[in-house]
Amino acid sequence: MAADFSNPTNIPLFASLQAICKGTFERLDFPESSIKTIITDTRKLVLSSNAAAVFWALGGPNFQGENFVSAAYTLGVRQFVIPSGSIVNLPGKANILKVASPLEALQLLAAWHRKQYKGSLVAITGSNGKTIVKEWLFQLLNARETVYKSPKSYNSQLGVALALCQLQMHARTALIEAGISKPGEMQYHLKMVCPDAVLFTNVGLAHAENFADATSHINEKILLAKKAKVIYACSSQRALWEKLQATYPNKEFINWTDQPDDNAHVQVLKKTAYKGKTTLHLRHNTKLLAIEVPFIDEASLENCMHCVNFALHQNLDIHSLQSEILLLKEVSMRLELKQGINECYVLDDSYSNDLGGLHMALNALNAQPQTLSRTLILSDVAQSGLPPADWCAKVSQWLTDYKINKFIGIGAELLNNKALFREHSASFYEHTSAFLAAFKADKHHKELILLKGARSFRFEQISKVLELKAHGTRLEINLDALIHNLNYFRRQLNPGTKLMVMLKAFAYGAGASEIAAFLSYHQIDYLGLAYIDEGVMLRSQGVSLPMMIMNPAADSFARLYQFQLEPEIYSIAILEKLTMYLQLHPEQHFNIHLKIDTGMHRLGFASDDFDACSSILAAFKDQIKVSSVFSHLAAADDADHDAFTRMQIAAFNNYADKLASQLGYSPTRHILNTSGIKRFPHAQMDMVRLGIGLYGSYSNSNSALLPASRLLTSITQIKTLSASETIGYGRAGKLHKEKRIGTIAIGYADGFSRAFSQGTGKVFVNGQEAPIIGNVCMDMCMIDLDGIPANEGDEVEIFGPNMPVERLATAINTIPYEILTGVRERVKRIFYAEQ
Repeated sequence: MAADFSNPTNIPLFASLQAICKGTFERLDFPESSIKTIITDTRKLVLSSNAAAVFWALGGPNFQGENFVSAAYTLGVRQFVIPSGSIVNLPGKANILKVASPLEALQLLAAWHRKQYKGSLVAITGSNGKTIVKEWLFQLLNARETVYKSPKSYNSQLGVALALCQLQMHARTALIEAGISKPGEMQYHLKMVCPDAVLFTNVGLAHAENFADATSHINEKILLAKKAKVIYACSSQRALWEKLQATYPNKEFINWTDQPDDNAHVQVLKKTAYKGKTTLHLRHNTKLLAIEVPFIDEASLENCMHCVNFALHQNLDIHSLQSEILLLKEVSMRLELKQGINECYVLDDSYSNDLGGLHMALNALNAQPQTLSRTLILSDVAQSGLPPADWCAKVSQWLTDYKINKFIGIGAELLNNKALFREHSASFYEHTSAFLAAFKADKHHKELILLKGARSFRFEQISKVLELKAHGTRLEINLDALIHNLNYFRRQLNPGTKLMVMLKAFAYGAGASEIAAFLSYHQIDYLGLAYIDEGVMLRSQGVSLPMMIMNPAADSFARLYQFQLEPEIYSIAILEKLTMYLQLHPEQHFNIHLKIDTGMHRLGFASDDFDACSSILAAFKDQIKVSSVFSHLAAADDADHDAFTRMQIAAFNNYADKLASQLGYSPTRHILNTSGIKRFPHAQMDMVRLGIGLYGSYSNSNSALLPASRLLTSITQIKTLSASETIGYGRAGKLHKEKRIGTIAIGYADGFSRAFSQGTGKVFVNGQEAPIIGNVCMDMCMIDLDGIPANEGDEVEIFGPNMPVERLATAINTIPYEILTGVRERVKRIFYAEQ
């Protein structure tokens, strides 16, 4: 995360932080230096001028922020806020402030910045709907006045602090989202935000698992309103409403309800749904109104009413409000990475278009492999609050900072200010249709294309022409779930234990290059690959992590050396072939990984190979370094075989001890796989190997993990067939009564096994399970829609949160590994993050 101070007249000097943040200076070599940018993650350090940047050394459960100070210094940062007990050694001049808690110090700075703001600050909190209500309010208000909003879902202790540091002083209204996950957190939000008004969305069970009961959860939430003058809430939420009134009897309440209440500010009298829209018949004070909204589901109607209640209290014109409400859409918080045409990738983040969101999207772009050229397609930024020339100049500077190779600007303001982009490879179009009319696919090759466009520019049309043409079946990979699972396993590790992540079989079906880029960004120690071609491909895409190749061919040593790949050596025969190669190439050196067979009996040195192995390694000690020694557990997931597993661990340690004594050094040791990490923590040794657990699945089911993959398709056609009809090849599907049958666009060529035929497999459609009927075909199959409301084009979940991959595996007597790795490469992958 990073934050830019929004107003140049409001930037404090670093020297002032001692008083603001209650710290002490270790060094103050640049007393006149200001603070323009706050950096909390060195991976996102992309700046035009690092002199005014401050690295805030925040810690976490798996790392200490002060350990990254040297990296930030190397990248040009000269100002640091670090924990008081830490010691850093820097080679040159720097400003260093020591504080008791870097996070609390950042919150103090955020509170100081908020005090400078003279507009109206509205805090939005609740269990559900915070981000949606904030985004919709922004859309309704911004056409009339300058509004600042928290970036995306920046509502955590850190997120709120960074959102406030970016607060634009010229904005008339600020919308700040605040969330909590445990008791005691809201007091910190209150000190930072100090809101003029608080809007409460739905307060329910979400994020309430750390609270004793619903009452304690509500008590924590309402603390945010302690200093506010006005409270917006739905009085139909009786527990919340009664607690608010009892706690704050002297505040102004602006409430709405869908229950009988003559005293409510807004009352919903009736709802009429028709063709995907709902007419809300309202009483606003003494006036009767009717507002049409583009939703029919209750959650969206409730969120929309929070916005209507607020807007009516702000005396917004009901007629213009109506036209703008009809333009509201479901807020997609997903930043999606999609496979594109001509070996391109499309990073689609076009749900909104403000400068803060653009800055974060550029950071996401920067986290991708650096071998692809960078292209930014941007619409006019109507939500900046700045004159067009000012925000265009800022964008132009960012093109330089982020090394954007090609820029395409769409909109009248960008077109009118194209002179500001003369130093870049840039083209401009007045509107999206003009770009599409001029579009030529062969002009885009091996590019990473960031799409960032306001809704009115309809950038989904651009996404459609840039995406790889594939059928509607897609595998969605949730990067937030991957981060959650990665951090879950990291928390199990002892300090200093390294982590190797296995990317065999196309990263368990998820996509090797994309997952490797993700893992590089999150700084794991090693990648484990099955074959050399996988490593060569990743090297060609700029992945620089150390890589162990588990099945090196005897004729592959030249390529292994060329691409700096480290082979697994598992037998005397292949070790001798390596030495024969090295005799012909005495200038070359190899890091190798010795595989020991302790009971798996697949690959590996046996105990009677020890002397011969040690003798060969001694003879080639100047050309071969044993980077690691490892073994594979045969049944780490099965408690019935724990005695065997402990025997394997003991045998491995015995062999590794002997090897170290012979070599004169101790190679890295590792034996634990995903199941072993959790079940045998005493055997973590120097490194562990994480495989299927990264994707949220392994034999010992664990509710702490999140499934990261979701395989989806759609209904191509629906037919109503009479009794006695048959369906599919071999007439295997037989009907005994009239049924609705749907054909879905997935078959065994996509990885949906033929074993799921004739009711063995089920899929999830519109909240219900639909069995497969007849035999699975190569490219499609048929499902029984009897009693299920469905239409052609509806989404079908093959596996995901509603149809766990473990359940599919059990149905055909296999394991989740086979289901995940069976998804063919022709199925389009979409990688997304919710924030």
